[in-house]
Amino acid sequence: MSTTESPSYLQQYGAILNWLSVRFALLGGLVIAILATVTVTSVIGRTFFNSAILGDFEITEIGLAVAIFFFLPYCQLQREHIVIDFFTMRASTRTKAILDAFGHLVFSLLVALLVWRLFIGGLDKYEYNESSMLLEIKAWWGYVPVVLSTALFFLTSVYNLLCDLHTVAENK
Repeated sequence: MSTTESPSYLQQYGAILNWLSVRFALLGGLVIAILATVTVTSVIGRTFFNSAILGDFEITEIGLAVAIFFFLPYCQLQREHIVIDFFTMRASTRTKAILDAFGHLVFSLLVALLVWRLFIGGLDKYEYNESSMLLEIKAWWGYVPVVLSTALFFLTSVYNLLCDLHTVAENK
C-alpha cells in the first residue's frame, strides 16, 4: 500500500477482508489442532491397544486440504508470498507498484480460474455421489469450505491489485 491514505471504500473493503481472512485462518488452525488430536489418538490406539481410529487417513486428507485453503486468504492479504526483489530493490515506489499490480492481476485471474474449477469439481463429486472408502464421507463436503476459502482468496488478491493501482495513481 502507498504511503498516502487510501480511499475510504478501499479501507472498508480491506477491513472486511481482514476480518474474514483472520477467521478463516483461525478455523484452519482449529482444523489442524483437531487433526493432530485424531492422529495422536490413532497412533496411541494402534500402538498400545491394537486399534486405530477408523478412517484416520481419510479424515486427515480432507482436513489438511481444507486447512491449507483456509490459510491462503490471510497469506495473500498480508502479501506474505515469496517475493524476489533483487531486481527491484532500487526501483521507485511507482515502478514496484506497477509490477505488483501486474502480478496481482495475473494472480487474480489464476485464482478466479481455480475457484471456477473447484466449484465444477465439487459439483461433479456431488452428482456422482463419490465418497471416501472407509467412512463414506461425501467428497463434495470438502469442496464447500475450499471453494468458499478460494473465493475469499480471490477477493483478497483483487484487493491487493486495487491497492497497487491506488499506489500507482498516487505516485506519478
